[in-house]
Amino acid sequence: MKPAGNVSHAGFWCRREAKLKGALLGLGETVLQLVTEAVRGRGGAAVLPRESQDLLRGQISELWKHNNPVRTLIGDRVQGFLRAMLQGGLAKRSPALPAPLGLVSAELAELGTAFGRIVHFNRSVFGPFYAPILRKVLFPPGEAETGEDSR
Repeated sequence: MKPAGNVSHAGFWCRREAKLKGALLGLGETVLQLVTEAVRGRGGAAVLPRESQDLLRGQISELWKHNNPVRTLIGDRVQGFLRAMLQGGLAKRSPALPAPLGLVSAELAELGTAFGRIVHFNRSVFGPFYAPILRKVLFPPGEAETGEDSR
C-alpha cells in the first residue's frame, strides 16, 4: 500500500495538469479569435479553413506535454538566459534576452534576479563547506589548489 502522501502528491499533479490543459484550450480559442480578426482586418477570409483552425488549436493545446518541441525550445531559451544571468553575477548587467521571450521579459528579469540572489547566498553560506569536498573530487591529490574558499 502506498503512503497517503504519494496519493495526495499524485492528485496534485493530476489536478495541475488538468488545469493546464483547460487553460491551454481556452488560450487556443482566444488565439484563434485574434488570428481570425487579424486575417479579416487584412482583407482575408472571414473564417479560417477548418483544417487551419484545428491545427492552431492542436498546437496550443499540446503545449502541456513535456516533450512538446515548442515547450522544449522555450524552456531551453529561458534556461540559457538564466545561466547567462548567473555567469554575469549580481553586479553586471542582465544579458540580452532572446527576442521570442520579449513578452515575458519583465517576469524573466525578476526571476533571474531572484535566482541569482539565491545562488549567491548559497555560495556565500555553503561554499566554504563544499569547496574542500569539491576540490578532492575534481582534482587529483597533487593538483588541488590551496585555501578553503572557492568564491
